[in-house]
Amino acid sequence: MTGDALIINVPLAIFNLLLCRRSMVEASLYFECPVTHRHCSVLWMPAGARRFCSRQTWGRRVAYASQFGTPVDRAHFGQAKIKSRLIGNCDPDEWDLPPKPKWMRWRTYNRFEQKFDKYEDALNEGTFALLARLMGEVG
Repeated sequence: MTGDALIINVPLAIFNLLLCRRSMVEASLYFECPVTHRHCSVLWMPAGARRFCSRQTWGRRVAYASQFGTPVDRAHFGQAKIKSRLIGNCDPDEWDLPPKPKWMRWRTYNRFEQKFDKYEDALNEGTFALLARLMGEVG
C-alpha cells in the first residue's frame, strides 16, 4: 500500500482502493470510479458494459431491485422477507403471518407484525386502485 491508495488489478479492470480517514482511529475503504474519480462503496457493471463504474456514471441503467418496483411489488417483497424470517419449521402455505418463534422477543415479533400489516394495507390499496381503474373502463 503506497500512501493512502491501493491499486487492485482484476482481469477485467484496475481499481483504486482509497483509505479515507474519518478520525485518528477510524477509516473507511472506498473504490475510486475510473470515470468520475468519485469515492464510492459499490462499482457497477450492467449487462453489455465493458467496465465497472460508479452508479452516478451509469445513471438510470443501474439500481437496486427495490428501486425498480412499484409500491405493490415492494409490499410483496417486504411481506415475503418478514415471512421468511419467521417461518421456521412451519408450512409457508399455511400462514399469512407465521406465529412467533420461541427464540424471538415479543417486542420484535410485534414490530414485524406491524410492518406486515402496513404492507398488507399497501397491497389492499393497490387492489382497490386496480379495481377502480377496471370499473372505470367497463362503466
